[in-house]
Amino acid sequence: MSEAEFDTLDAIAVRTPTGRRGDKIFAGTATSAAVLILAVLAGVAIFLIVEAWPAVTADGKDISGGKGLISYIAPLAFGTLLAAGIACLVAIPLAISVAAGDQVSNEVRTVMVKTAPGLFSVDGSGVGVGMILHAHGLAALPRFDRAGMPVSAGDTITLFATGIDCAEISDAPRPFLHFEHDYQQITLLRPSAFPGVCEIHSVVPGGITGNEVKVSIESVREDGTAVRSNTILVAVE
Repeated sequence: MSEAEFDTLDAIAVRTPTGRRGDKIFAGTATSAAVLILAVLAGVAIFLIVEAWPAVTADGKDISGGKGLISYIAPLAFGTLLAAGIACLVAIPLAISVAAGDQVSNEVRTVMVKTAPGLFSVDGSGVGVGMILHAHGLAALPRFDRAGMPVSAGDTITLFATGIDCAEISDAPRPFLHFEHDYQQITLLRPSAFPGVCEIHSVVPGGITGNEVKVSIESVREDGTAVRSNTILVAVE
């Protein structure tokens, strides 16, 4: 064995204890973190059980609805499971084809993982008069004494949308509103009182009037793709 090989073995012999010490430190840190996580989860479970126990042992008449705890939480549990099931389904690759009589087109495979934003309308159809609020009530809502309750330039309005990230602390680019062909900034974006629905505040721009001004919202996905919502209508005087 050459002198160089002896030097290599000596270097390995010197460094081996250090490597073993590092492995022990890493293993100890990982184990401690795992134990800490389990302890925190156990504490959360105990806390939830203690806090929920009065509801579990309460008389059915004392629960909202008067039919007991099970009947109260069943719709909530069903909604949670249904939403989770839909999320799993839309994340599965889909094959889309068109059938006309006995003829079937080729299949186009895709995956539905992103949604486009959607603005709410008064009748729930996604078109027509928008669910837009201002200081005087529901914008463009027909009344017996006038054709509508139009907004004016400079008025602050509130819209409701879904399919966008409305967290108060978010790195996602803030969406824009379209009034006809003009962009308008959103002054406030936050979760509404309804799960999955965002509350959007903005100001009506000047220079736009009409009984059916088109309003839509445009947002940018994480991959940089711009997507636009459905179009709703609002009266502007």
